[in-house]
Amino acid sequence: MTPKTFVLHVDHQNADGPQTKYALALAKMCDAHIHAIVLAPEYTVPSMVMAEIPVSVIETQRANAAAEAQKMADAFNAKAEAAGIDVTTEILSDTVDGLAMGFSEIARTGDLVILGQFNPDRESALATALIESVLFDSGRPLLVVPYIGGHDGIPKRPLIAWDASAPSARAANDSFALLDEAESVEVVTVDLGKDLTRIEKSGASLVRVMNRRGIKARYHVIPSGGLSAANALLSHASDVGADLVVMGGYSHSRMREIILGGATREILATMTVPVMMAH
Repeated sequence: MTPKTFVLHVDHQNADGPQTKYALALAKMCDAHIHAIVLAPEYTVPSMVMAEIPVSVIETQRANAAAEAQKMADAFNAKAEAAGIDVTTEILSDTVDGLAMGFSEIARTGDLVILGQFNPDRESALATALIESVLFDSGRPLLVVPYIGGHDGIPKRPLIAWDASAPSARAANDSFALLDEAESVEVVTVDLGKDLTRIEKSGASLVRVMNRRGIKARYHVIPSGGLSAANALLSHASDVGADLVVMGGYSHSRMREIILGGATREILATMTVPVMMAH
């Protein structure tokens, strides 16, 4: 079933970001609604200096953040209206952790969540917290769009990473809704020198399931070439001209903090095509 509700993060510094353009194009093709959220981070003051900062300074910062967020929301509304897309917009104001949690709670009612990739030139605690919270706390599939842009529309040549794990199974199944118009789908396993008998068997089974749904797919194993699984996957995606990578999202839990697993973080840091993840 084609997704009909997208939950989109509209960057409070750029209402015309790559994820916004991607979401508008995808919503147009799917005849979907976009629930756009603009985040207005509150000014965080270390407790040791709280008493030295006038309340007026904090209030001014909050007012400026709210005004900037409203400006971004208005700009997005105008773009969506021009594109003929049905949208609702919402502004959230809170601490970084509160924003990430609040966004994830809203995301639980959508079919697909769309965020932008980490931008190394604008790295922030909010960007990291947002992706981690959505991936591990929303229960919804996450599509991350590269900050370099240049991608839009229904994927025609998606690549599904398969390791027979629960996260990869969830991601693959969630992606089916976007694959009806795909010209071809590759399901691949990276050969890291381990016994792949079990994984190859399940990969072939997954392809048969997809074929029954009318999705043209094939399964094969790709060599790592001495690269990490993440780099081998992205390298292959580039070689075959894939326009979407689908994979499971992995984490290491330390006490109450969610830490992105190595492969997941590596993909998010170096991706050049949209990546769809689920956990």
